[in-house]
Amino acid sequence: PPPPYLWKSWRGVIVYLCFLCNTCLYLCRTSITVAIVYMYKDYRVQGFLLTGFYVGYTLSQMPGGWAAKRYGAKPVLSLAVFVWSVVTILTVYFGPKDGSEAAAHADPVTSGILFTLRLIVGLAEGVNYPCQMALNTAWIPRRERARTWTFGVGGEPAGTILALLGGPFLIEATSTWRSVFIISGAVGFAWLALFFVLASSTPEDHRWISQAELDYIRSDDEIAGNEKYSSLPGEESAVHPQPLNGTSRTELDPEIVPWKEILSNRAFQCTVFGHICYNYGYYVVLSWITDYFKTKYKANYGSLGMVSILPYVLLLLTNPGAGFFGDWLEKKGFSTLNSRRIVNSIAMFGASIGFVASGIIAQSTVTPEDEKNNLYPAAIVLAVTVSVGGLMVGGIWSNFRDLSDKYAPILIGISNSIASLPGIIGQGFTGWLLAATDGNWFWVFCTAGIIECIGAFVFLVGAKAEDQKFGERRG
Repeated sequence: PPPPYLWKSWRGVIVYLCFLCNTCLYLCRTSITVAIVYMYKDYRVQGFLLTGFYVGYTLSQMPGGWAAKRYGAKPVLSLAVFVWSVVTILTVYFGPKDGSEAAAHADPVTSGILFTLRLIVGLAEGVNYPCQMALNTAWIPRRERARTWTFGVGGEPAGTILALLGGPFLIEATSTWRSVFIISGAVGFAWLALFFVLASSTPEDHRWISQAELDYIRSDDEIAGNEKYSSLPGEESAVHPQPLNGTSRTELDPEIVPWKEILSNRAFQCTVFGHICYNYGYYVVLSWITDYFKTKYKANYGSLGMVSILPYVLLLLTNPGAGFFGDWLEKKGFSTLNSRRIVNSIAMFGASIGFVASGIIAQSTVTPEDEKNNLYPAAIVLAVTVSVGGLMVGGIWSNFRDLSDKYAPILIGISNSIASLPGIIGQGFTGWLLAATDGNWFWVFCTAGIIECIGAFVFLVGAKAEDQKFGERRG
């Protein structure tokens, strides 16, 4: 029998679960972005608390990739979601008292506790993408990799929209910033129940998968119109009992990760560098967008939710669209490498231009009349900037599996870890820059634009898309 259509199959269910997981992740992650302006006025305090997440997020990426390979993606990801949901809810017991205005300052003990809680949330959420990459490599044939990966990543803007749109409404309706954290954590537990019942680390372990779909997942080539399968290199299937390249993956010691070979690989270094540069701009917007519209344009809570979510509404289209666009380019005859280059260049060079334009609009906003007239143009330009930048999931983010199927969870763990440094450095730097320039957003956006441009260029000239055979050269 023919294998089930992707979006009506068990591998499709895994993709949907990844989308929903990322929705929950970004709901918990962005809750602090919404609540912080109702908690504290001081930019330095805001920057300090926002940094806590990224410290934890940086530390757990590589261990998360290793753990997903060692123990399986399902148990590791389940534990991570449980931890970040619990700790998000625990946040309500700390922080300033509810009131009509945010607190001017934070005492050292309270700010230290909140920083630690956000660090733990970051530690737990840092495990997410290495686990999802492990699920993707186990469940998804290479010919479906770009569209499925980018569809799952589409949960990021979905969760951000829920937080930015629903958060201000919840806070105003309940007269407390604590409501955002309670709802965010509860959603995580709901997802965990679904994941426990419907998912498995590998298709071989799934209780309901058909043999036809299992064979299809193991296959690598589809001959036009026929269900004739050939295995992924080094992988067996019912059709091809022996690996096509004569080298079994099991012959490579699963306990030995070729760290030196991976870290010294030039193509991987270029991909990581581009990832760092993209994240700088994205994290600045993600962490400061509510404050930007509230302080620069005096947006009230009704309009604040709408202008803040606009970038992420468009990301719901460009994130999945990047994968379909990349797959379409390959079907039209472009190599995988050129497909990645085209998609990523549109994303990051385009975002660079948009950030500079956002800075110019902010610089030109001086009077109360300017604030009123420029609010929606500023929101539209920033929305287009972020959504165009989101196409990078079809470039840099899809490149990790190109470089290595076997070690893709490790690669994304390393890259996400290093690329989280802008979250640590960038949040504190942005808070300092705003305080030093009396809230001048021009320099914030122009800095992001320059960094994005540099990253786009490095990936364009240095990326590769063929398997680097990490660990297979030992002898």
